[in-house]
Amino acid sequence: MGYDYSQGAGASPRRGEALAAGRRCDHRGTLASVPAVYRAGLATVTFEQSRVSDFGIHSRERGTGIVRSALAERLAPPQKLPSWVPPAVVAGVGVGGLALSVVASVAASVTGEEVGGVGLLVLISVVMIIGGAGMAGFLWRVERRAGRLVKRARGLWQTSWFCSVCGVVVLVDGRVIRNGPVAPALLKAASRSMR
Repeated sequence: MGYDYSQGAGASPRRGEALAAGRRCDHRGTLASVPAVYRAGLATVTFEQSRVSDFGIHSRERGTGIVRSALAERLAPPQKLPSWVPPAVVAGVGVGGLALSVVASVAASVTGEEVGGVGLLVLISVVMIIGGAGMAGFLWRVERRAGRLVKRARGLWQTSWFCSVCGVVVLVDGRVIRNGPVAPALLKAASRSMR
């Protein structure tokens, strides 16, 4: 009934035993590659549903999805987040433009003179372009570093081993992840190794 995890994802029982020898998990021979265990916990589900509404209209729905077991949820790989730089730059430029407009309005009310014209429009535009470009460059570097971190954490995930007896995940360097989701712990381990 059980799945032989040692047969997938390049998992070698000998390598798993070598990793477990002298490590914090003494269950040699029960280690399996984390990617293989993760894939074994995925199942594709298709469904079809038909119903009749109150008005007598017949409708039919079909769908397909992937269901993950609790163990697959725990062993899920670190995921790269979608880019947040464009929305952040648009929000920053919008808030900055609003702030500059308020400053111009306050300056006009304090001095009693009308401030504006083409000169103010050009000044606001130049400040917004320079500010937006600077913010985009900074945020892009932060996002790029986060991408490298996820890539390194995913490499750790690819080479980690799961003990089916005690439920720990053993990393190649001997560190052990005992409880909870594996992805945050791998991101933490990857960030420590990047320093």
